[in-house]
Amino acid sequence: MDSGDGKEKGGVTAVRKGEAMKSLEKATADYEKAKEKMEASKARYEADLKRFKAAEIAKTEAEIPEIVDRNMSKYLK
Repeated sequence: MDSGDGKEKGGVTAVRKGEAMKSLEKATADYEKAKEKMEASKARYEADLKRFKAAEIAKTEAEIPEIVDRNMSKYLK
């Protein structure tokens, strides 16, 4: 019941309910923003990881002929 002072029974005002809803909406928006940033960061990390792995593979493939040549020259002497 309304006591005439703007408060509902239990002491919760309509203003407080409105503030709580705004706070919830802001928290939800902040969460969505953080989630988007995290997803973008994850995508950058995965792209960097792919480039790193590709560079490691290329480096290893470049070293293999040198190792083979060195070892073969020992046996061909």
